[in-house]
Amino acid sequence: MTTFGENYFQIQQLAELLTPPKNDSDDEFEPKLANEKDVDLLSSHLGPDSIGLPKCNASETHAISKNKNGMTEESVLKGHDDKRQKPSYDISYKQKVTTEDVYLQMGNKGPSSISCEDIVIRIHLPKTQTIEEIQLDVTKSFLNCSTKTFRLGLHLPYQVDPQAGKAEWNSCEEELAVSLRLVRPFDELNF
Repeated sequence: MTTFGENYFQIQQLAELLTPPKNDSDDEFEPKLANEKDVDLLSSHLGPDSIGLPKCNASETHAISKNKNGMTEESVLKGHDDKRQKPSYDISYKQKVTTEDVYLQMGNKGPSSISCEDIVIRIHLPKTQTIEEIQLDVTKSFLNCSTKTFRLGLHLPYQVDPQAGKAEWNSCEEELAVSLRLVRPFDELNF
């Protein structure tokens, strides 16, 4: 039976083997830890999530506030000659699915967007540091997102409730995720 210290040094040797050398010399493996006390200190930080690139947890979530500027679609369309770049964006849909929908197929939900409750717009804004640099205005059928260098005026595919939305800024990926509740008429699919 091997001890934790032996396992740790085997993992460290494997990591040394898989990483390219920093210089041209072929140095032999030198243990960086002198005793088991050092191993115990590092063991609290060693886990499956420590493999790969470091994770970034720098995200801020804000509720979308009511439009203070009185933005209308007409006022946005007047600014169509804006010289700022259009950022890249993705639109996806979310739906609340229960076990009855997935396993028993008892609900009326399907994979199409007609069964979705939310729309998520992910806007990639490079070189934007904080959410304070972003101006976001949402009406029932239009989204306006602007920074110093980017501007996105987007007609939404479905009507939304601008008061029931949230915006989340991920500074590591430089991405703004805007989640908006869709306004759907009650029918046989949406009840």
